[in-house]
Amino acid sequence: MRKQLVSLGVLLMLAGVSQAVPRAMVLAVQGKVVSGKTPVLTGQLLDDASRLELPGDSSLTLLLLNQGQRLAIRGKGKLDINEQGVKVREGATLHVIDSNQEKLSLNGENHRAIGGVVTRDGEIGSTDLASTAIDKVEVREGEGLVISRPAGPGSPPPLCFHYTVRYKVPEVTKEGKATCLLPSADQRIWSPVIAGQQVGSRWQWEVGFPKEDYKSMGLVVTPKDEDSAPVLYTWVYQASPQEEDELRALARQTRDWTRREPGSIEPLVLYASLLEDRGYLEQANQQLDRALALEKAEPGLLQMKARVLTELGRYAEAGSFLAR
Repeated sequence: MRKQLVSLGVLLMLAGVSQAVPRAMVLAVQGKVVSGKTPVLTGQLLDDASRLELPGDSSLTLLLLNQGQRLAIRGKGKLDINEQGVKVREGATLHVIDSNQEKLSLNGENHRAIGGVVTRDGEIGSTDLASTAIDKVEVREGEGLVISRPAGPGSPPPLCFHYTVRYKVPEVTKEGKATCLLPSADQRIWSPVIAGQQVGSRWQWEVGFPKEDYKSMGLVVTPKDEDSAPVLYTWVYQASPQEEDELRALARQTRDWTRREPGSIEPLVLYASLLEDRGYLEQANQQLDRALALEKAEPGLLQMKARVLTELGRYAEAGSFLAR
């Protein structure tokens, strides 16, 4: 388990990450900044191998994960990242942006580094997934999950919730077709059957977390007849009460930051990444909507939005963001 001190006081713990150590997160980018021939995107993690090239009209904001700094880099030149920090060359300029957040410590066993480094995986059986009417996944204060959908005719059917020790983000095409690697039956931790209830104009199912001490889990939701196709395949994180308190504190600090910089997507990107990293997918999606209202064509935001929608099981919508 690896600890990185975030410049805005956020302490992340990355578990099971076999990739290079992340040194910085891209909070914002303007212009065609590239690493090699690959465009650099908002939300991306950079490591020691990162070598960035900036054209003359470009700029980016980086969040150093190990030195307590937020940096602005502008102008034509090159940028290298290593354990000691950031070095700019050939004309690019760098200055430190004063932090406008108080110290905050977030603890937990993250199984996906912010920025999209996926480490949750499991090569099991490949299955095609279709978008379903399930359109909302909520975590409730460390107690469990609530999923819901618009009400249909009749009564809500019972659903079986298969918690598993494996999860891999489904692959979604621009046409909204999804393929995933579903865990096998012997990897299930707990499979309760939950009766649905109608709440207002929606059908809703509430389920607790398994008693076993798994922080990160996959969840396959099927009709009571297990031979039917899944109605939802997602990832959940069992946050501790301390993490719940710290996330609420981060929400307050994000509001303060956005008041100081009302046109900036940076606080929204950071907050959305941390919410997603702890399984708060619906809330992360809402923060990304706010960021996209400011920068509707930003490629990194579109990619993050597509990933969160995929984890929510909203594959057709995810495909529409990938197609932009």
